[in-house]
Amino acid sequence: GPITVERARLEAGTSGECVLPGDEFVLVVDGAVAFEQSGIHCDLAAGEAAVLMRDRPLTWRVDLNAGADLILMRCTGGGAGAEGPVKVDPDAELGPSNPPAAEVLIGPTPTCRGHADYRSANGEFASGVWDSTPYHRRPIQFGHYELMRLLAGSVTFVDSAGREGRFRTGDVILFEQGGSATWESREYVKKIYCTFRPAP
Repeated sequence: GPITVERARLEAGTSGECVLPGDEFVLVVDGAVAFEQSGIHCDLAAGEAAVLMRDRPLTWRVDLNAGADLILMRCTGGGAGAEGPVKVDPDAELGPSNPPAAEVLIGPTPTCRGHADYRSANGEFASGVWDSTPYHRRPIQFGHYELMRLLAGSVTFVDSAGREGRFRTGDVILFEQGGSATWESREYVKKIYCTFRPAP
């Protein structure tokens, strides 16, 4: 499909120019990097994220004293939903978000909230912040890709092969379209997310 996920290392003191072939979610794992596109400046430090736009000249630079490690999720489908970089705001005011369907829940229905900082022109590629009270659900099959970084809490997943993973604050997780997993959180969870959810 139109999704590429990769990790990149930008060395200290380097800079460059490019035109991206798709909208690109950038999560800084370590270090810092500065972007400029369409006259809009976007500085990202470790733990921060933004979406960069396709088909527009982009410049970037890294501090002289330290490099930067990035995780990127690029979508070549759809079209740009903004003129320049859109930074994800972890402190944005969150509104109601639909909880998991009742038939997959094991236990009480959680309270979920979210805020989308970015959405592509066709609505399929989006990024923002989401949170939830604790909940446990049965396995579901993912009709989408999702890259997330936990801002608070921890989550345990068990996939269709029975492999279990526990992720904590600061961890980065990728769910691939077509995969399957349970979800169990025993505490409040908050995350930055980037999703590609193809239209039906």
